[in-house]
Amino acid sequence: MRVAVVGGGIMGLATALELARRGERVVVHERDIVGNPLGASTDRSKVFRFAYPDPFYADLGRRALALWREIETESGEPLLEQCGLLYLDTAGVEAEAVDSALATIGAPHELLDGRAITQRFPSFTVPDGTRAAFDPSGGFVRADRAVAAFARRARDAGVDIREHDPVIDLLDELRNGPVVLAAGPWSPALHPGLPIRTTVQETVYARPRQAAPFAAGRFPVFIEARSGYYGFPLHADGAVKLARHKPVVEHPALSQQGPASAAFVEECRSFWRTFVPELADATIASSRLCIYDNTPDEDFLIGRASSGVVLCTGFSGHGFKFAPIVGRLCAQIVCGEPTDVDVSRFDPARPVRFAR
Repeated sequence: MRVAVVGGGIMGLATALELARRGERVVVHERDIVGNPLGASTDRSKVFRFAYPDPFYADLGRRALALWREIETESGEPLLEQCGLLYLDTAGVEAEAVDSALATIGAPHELLDGRAITQRFPSFTVPDGTRAAFDPSGGFVRADRAVAAFARRARDAGVDIREHDPVIDLLDELRNGPVVLAAGPWSPALHPGLPIRTTVQETVYARPRQAAPFAAGRFPVFIEARSGYYGFPLHADGAVKLARHKPVVEHPALSQQGPASAAFVEECRSFWRTFVPELADATIASSRLCIYDNTPDEDFLIGRASSGVVLCTGFSGHGFKFAPIVGRLCAQIVCGEPTDVDVSRFDPARPVRFAR
């Protein structure tokens, strides 16, 4: 059968590849280019982790890991760096929940107090009472490379990827065969009524005076639970990345890329003064905006909507790491196969809505 995948970001490409492996004829309609600078998939790096307080997502990360290694082998390119992830919590409670979730899925884990944190990772200082769950399976995905690798593998498998080819009417597409909507922040405009709000988050890249302490292996990917800040070790260009996962004012899908605000840069410096003092006065090398497609509960929308369209959207700023398993789940739904995991949690018809 012919399947239309609307959206050529990481989720659409992963779904297209899985469908092609099942022998389906797949067309990907991308409104811009693969690697669209305005898309949710685009950046140098995205967090990879098992470290969630919820064992469901911890296990989903575990399942995704094997599939990331598979695409690395097929593409011949290293995409996932497992340099470890430090899940910091100044109150300690959420770190304990993460540690428990890692234990539940049988993954390696350590629960660290403040002294152990700073001994293991000397670049950090932490307030009294801070605890951290250390997830040695965590790290980061080289996001731009991953999108390109999935696109190459999809084309090799026979997928027709059409750039600058926006879809206007999903129901017209449905007349030709199944449709998967994987358009991220552009999904609500194509399928009105979805419980999605789009927001813009800010990201900065800073160049430390001394690079060595921030190299992967010496400096982990980290998340600070209370503030929502998360950061990365050195990228190839010698800069570290800091961003913040937090609710912000609703914003339409980006029409142009832009820099982070001066206010956000100062907020980052304030965070660094508390947690990573060596970075407090680092030179800001660059910054950018990142678009989120948020659901009210931050669970994804994966499943067949009442319209007949298979939804693959609403990833709420934490979906990229799961792309290979999400692609498989969506392909299984399209083809009427049993899914590898229970996807009822992602049911588009679940009763969720935003507070007014």
